[in-house]
Amino acid sequence: MILRANAVGVDDSDDCLTLGFAEESDGSGPALVLQRAREFAEKDVKAGTATYCLTTDTQTTTYGGIESWQLAEGWLKLKLSTKAAEDLGCDSDLIIQFAPIHTDAVRTAFDRIVKAP
Repeated sequence: MILRANAVGVDDSDDCLTLGFAEESDGSGPALVLQRAREFAEKDVKAGTATYCLTTDTQTTTYGGIESWQLAEGWLKLKLSTKAAEDLGCDSDLIIQFAPIHTDAVRTAFDRIVKAP
């Protein structure tokens, strides 16, 4: 599956870090958002949701599930676990294309969201 993102956004708020991709420049259409909370409650730890999440434009969400990734100028390739792909209703191989000018911002936000302990 390929998402051609004409909108890329990073929001670094007090409670979470968000990286979003949307097909349309106004943020509509097919989309994928990655988020990580700054802190997790004990209930999140117990529920297994004390990690990053991925959410689609249909508000379908899964926690964790990125098995591998490659990031280069203008694209991000994700390999999702079978469960994450099923939860999100997409292929396990996902390529997100975006304007190369966003590569550094995507790299920084992605690293902080997905690679965080």
